[in-house]
Amino acid sequence: MEPLIYKRKVASTSDIYEHLKKCSKHHVPALDTRVDIQNYAKKLFDYAQTFECWNSGDLVGLLAIYCNDKNYNSSFISNLSVISSHYKQNIASQLLERCIEYTKILGFDSINLEVHIGNIAALSLYKKYGFSQFLYHSNDEKSYYIQMKKNLNS
Repeated sequence: MEPLIYKRKVASTSDIYEHLKKCSKHHVPALDTRVDIQNYAKKLFDYAQTFECWNSGDLVGLLAIYCNDKNYNSSFISNLSVISSHYKQNIASQLLERCIEYTKILGFDSINLEVHIGNIAALSLYKKYGFSQFLYHSNDEKSYYIQMKKNLNS
């Protein structure tokens, strides 16, 4: 097996799109039921910092974070996904660690994110890295989300 290679902000819009399509059904709920993946990929490419894991030329892990708060108060993780064939290889943890360090270097006070209450693996990962729940809400009667935050100055 080829080694995993970690990079930042090298994926093209089509790389991001193909990755998100492959991961869509593994999101809770499925990503393609919530967003237009083509538009979302373009938005991530245009406005987010991306932390990427590559294997044999394929984008197998992606974390996208918006770091566009001019006051450096908070950043927002919009996506963290790993292709199912690459589960159990510590990719999500590696991407999250790189993201946290980068965001600290930029001088942000916190990282925020939103995760579906049914995504137990994501909730566990974020708690392991010091994220805490600060709000619970529903987008509709079937979708319950937890907003989480990690303070970077403590």
